[in-house]
Amino acid sequence: MNEYLTVLNKILRHDIQNDLAVIKMYADLVKEGEELDIQTFLQKLDERVGHAISTIRDAREIEKMLKVGELVGINLSAVLMKVVEEFNREARITYEIPEWIYVEADSAINSVIHNIIQNAIFHNDKEIPEIDVMVIEKSDKVYVRIADNGPGVPDELKTLIFEENFKGETTGRSGLGLYLVKETMKRYGGRVWVEDNEPYGSVFVLEFVKSDISEDFLKISKTDLNE
Repeated sequence: MNEYLTVLNKILRHDIQNDLAVIKMYADLVKEGEELDIQTFLQKLDERVGHAISTIRDAREIEKMLKVGELVGINLSAVLMKVVEEFNREARITYEIPEWIYVEADSAINSVIHNIIQNAIFHNDKEIPEIDVMVIEKSDKVYVRIADNGPGVPDELKTLIFEENFKGETTGRSGLGLYLVKETMKRYGGRVWVEDNEPYGSVFVLEFVKSDISEDFLKISKTDLNE
């Protein structure tokens, strides 16, 4: 936990300090009477303010992932549907999500799913981002496949994007979110990786351990909801 908090603090100080430094630089140029194109000036300010806001939002999701709890049976189906509904105005989202899929996790699972779908939308270069969410059950494992129609992830970055110090070259955003997704999935006894989508884009795959909640419990729960 202390290690994660140290990394989070480092990212916040570095990214936001850089944004403020650029904003101050442009403000100083105005004070000194430098002739600046007003549209370019406003665009640069808007970009840096937007980047700082995104960093703070990312930190909020990361904070949620740091709240380690006891692993219990979590309704993955409900978590996925909640996040899909949250982002359905920002992208065209299709899904195949069976009901009553339970996996071993804690409350951080919400931020894990949120982070993956948010990244798929943010890094998408299409006019309308398209996201497809699929859940597959195999013996004692559950796989969530989140596919997008974006630019894809080059082979040489498929592992690096999950590392602590990775930073996107085009966005300048920290990859800490994906690093903590990887670490959270390890806590769950699962893993995460990225594959190529066809004909283009990426597929992020989350592997969960299926919860040992009994079939009788699920049948009772379904009956209660239907009444």
